[in-house]
Amino acid sequence: PNNFFYMLVLTLLYRITYRVTGTFSRGLVLTVNTLAINLSILLTVLTARRIFGGRKAIFTLLLCAVFTPYYTYTAYYYTDTLSIPLLIGAVYTFVAALQKEQRVKKLLLLLLCGVLIGVGFQLKASVAILLPAMLLYLLLERGFKRMAKTLVPLLLAFIVVFTSYSAVLKTVSIVPNDVSERYRFPYTHWVMIGLNDMGAFTPEDYDLTNSYPTQEEKIQANLEVIETRIQEKGFFGMIYHLGFKACWSWMDGTYYIGHYLVNYHQRTPLHNLVLYDGQWRFFYYGTASGFQLFLILMMAVSALDAAKRRRINLTLLLRIAVFGLFLFLLLWETNSRYPFHFSPLFMLLATEGVAAFSERGTRFKLFSKRRVSHEEQTIRQ
Repeated sequence: PNNFFYMLVLTLLYRITYRVTGTFSRGLVLTVNTLAINLSILLTVLTARRIFGGRKAIFTLLLCAVFTPYYTYTAYYYTDTLSIPLLIGAVYTFVAALQKEQRVKKLLLLLLCGVLIGVGFQLKASVAILLPAMLLYLLLERGFKRMAKTLVPLLLAFIVVFTSYSAVLKTVSIVPNDVSERYRFPYTHWVMIGLNDMGAFTPEDYDLTNSYPTQEEKIQANLEVIETRIQEKGFFGMIYHLGFKACWSWMDGTYYIGHYLVNYHQRTPLHNLVLYDGQWRFFYYGTASGFQLFLILMMAVSALDAAKRRRINLTLLLRIAVFGLFLFLLLWETNSRYPFHFSPLFMLLATEGVAAFSERGTRFKLFSKRRVSHEEQTIRQ
């Protein structure tokens, strides 16, 4: 019920495929999926060039090139891949708007940013985390008045997209209102899922919510389960549960792809590398998760360096957004796949982290050389 917009996109792509070929091939869907990932990489590099300059943008491209999920996810199409260009596109247009001096171009870019977030929200709700991240960044960097002046057109565009989509669905009546009401899930459903053992989707949780006919009954049933699960876990149990969710959500460098590529027509040597029963899986999972740990460490270096310098720049926006996703996945249903659409922000922050780390290392080497030369001069004397 939460993937209705994605269903419309798939329906359109399959209809085009059927009209052209007379069959329901997945070729066009996989092509669009691959293009979405490649467009995301392009937008990530362009954003890096706007924030850091050309040389560091090349390093961002290098990080994208060795990030294996950008290859493996071409074979798995879902909201995660289709929402990536919308998320990084929104970040790019926002950054470009802030750097523009001409009012008309700035306004158009902010409107486009709001549209991209609005469409992205329909595909994957967590894209909307960008809105409070942008608000906080502008408030810290520009103050309330200038923040409001910048954010108003962006929010208006988002609201127009959101309300227009809802209005069109009701007008066209693709799904009758009574059917939509019956199968629509309240937000409490995903909070309830987030409190089960893994914090992930289970058929039992789905069946429980779906068994109630009205929204009020669904919400009431969810709240009762939420209360029961919190009481059963207790304080320390909740701490452990949140820690487990954080590790499971963020430490898998494959982004759970082995779980989604089990349905194949013909097994290839690449399946032995990616799937859980593959004979070379340990090599792939080790290197992918090692790179994921590297990204997390470099993002931490970026944050620590910015805090030490008390610096407010555009990467602060990215850090707020990533931290917002971290908090969101602690409270919501989670999965090792769910941070994937924020991966462009990981690349940008890791680029800054590597630059800060290199700069610190260079300073240490210079200091060491100066100290050695001073010691040599003392000995000579």
